[in-house]
Amino acid sequence: MSDWQGFPHVRLHQENGSVETVIIYVAMWRRKGDLAVLSAVIRSYAVA
Repeated sequence: MSDWQGFPHVRLHQENGSVETVIIYVAMWRRKGDLAVLSAVIRSYAVA
């Protein structure tokens, strides 16, 4: 769970009950290690 510390938006969505979606995005980011993916995720959170 130490990885969650690097993802402050995880806590925000945890409060909103979207933990499952966040876990999926985090898993995708860890798998690809692509900054473009992380940027897209952050943008999707900013819009939401």
